[in-house]
Amino acid sequence: MTLQERIAEAEQALHQLQIGKAVAKISRGGKTLEFTQANVSQLQAYLNQMKAEQAGQRRRPMGVYL
Repeated sequence: MTLQERIAEAEQALHQLQIGKAVAKISRGGKTLEFTQANVSQLQAYLNQMKAEQAGQRRRPMGVYL
């Protein structure tokens, strides 16, 4: 699963919790993780971490600067 796919999955799970679903599930490392309103902050932190990783990938230099 690509980073973008994991971000989309986490965003979907967060959305499900925000609209009132009791449990949202995502896959990570071959495991299924369940999130509820009680641990939504952990899901948000996971999502923020992936977005930071994605932003870092985009900021890599693309060539030699003189």
